[in-house]
Amino acid sequence: MGNIVQEKKAYGDKISVAYASSDMYAFLAGTSILSLCENNKHIHELNIYILDVGIGIENRIKLNQISEFYGRKIEYISVNNYIEKLKKYGMTEYNGSYATCMKLLITEYFSDEIERLLYIDCDTMIRGPIDALWNCDMGNKCLGMTIDCMNSKLKKGYGMLANQKYCSGALVLYDMKRYRQFDCTTKIIMFLRKNKIKFPFVEQDVLNMCLVDWIYILPIKYNFISLYEKFSINEIYQMYNLDEEIFYNKKEYDNAKINPIIVHFPSVYFSRPWYTDCISGWTGEYDKYLYAPNNPYHNFAKGRSNMGFMSKVQQFLSIHLTRKFFVILEKIASNINTSMVLKKAKKEIGISDRN
Repeated sequence: MGNIVQEKKAYGDKISVAYASSDMYAFLAGTSILSLCENNKHIHELNIYILDVGIGIENRIKLNQISEFYGRKIEYISVNNYIEKLKKYGMTEYNGSYATCMKLLITEYFSDEIERLLYIDCDTMIRGPIDALWNCDMGNKCLGMTIDCMNSKLKKGYGMLANQKYCSGALVLYDMKRYRQFDCTTKIIMFLRKNKIKFPFVEQDVLNMCLVDWIYILPIKYNFISLYEKFSINEIYQMYNLDEEIFYNKKEYDNAKINPIIVHFPSVYFSRPWYTDCISGWTGEYDKYLYAPNNPYHNFAKGRSNMGFMSKVQQFLSIHLTRKFFVILEKIASNINTSMVLKKAKKEIGISDRN
């Protein structure tokens, strides 16, 4: 179950939000930033940072147009020098970019004046105010994350504790002061050097395995993945071998489903709203931001996704089978996929059999 967000006025209405992007993801970053600004006009000072892993002048101009429309400013932080460091430690690209890996060395890019930072992945839509999230009291924890619906068998293969919650790296709220105080960056570097493992889910695996004792669980409404819209909490439990102890409870899940603050579109068989084969019910709302007149990317032409064969089969079955039968098949498919991921990790990457 997620912790209840309680306001802590000390952080006030000066909010710092970071994205990581290259030219490849610039239109996604721009659309997410537009939705953030549109639904947080009341925030007195909203500072936006982009961890720049290769954004050309054309995309910078477009991104700046979005922020300037709302009276905000984007600061670009070049992180190319840190990519070489990540390569040295054994980190690999994810979907052709190191953008998502940049959150591992987050405190190295910012001065000590930044005491709190909200990192958001580009494949998101912000539907409401983020004040309560920003001002939540994380106690003595260094970073706030939401629980992922990752199959619990993956944790077992990693050697993680059975009752440990596996969290998503799509949204991370950093207490930068405590992150530095507990020297989390050094812990991550030492972890990477020691393990020399190319993790299947890259930086997300690292954060979960290295900083487990420093993670504060945020409510699911701040990282509500598109998959959840179609299934009840019990169906999610069934498909991914989860339960209330290691995931969210029914009340919080159902409440978030009514009005999530941030919707995340990971690469699953639902596809994603910037593709023509997307079956997510959030597509229409996402299009309002993507094709907004003040979005310089509003001429974006959607094409089909590059979903693999199995994802296409899953999508077809999710449409044409009864939900009850599909849930049973999805549980089988999830177990098979998890076994394949772990088998590859053990054989090709170096994760030992810890079951």
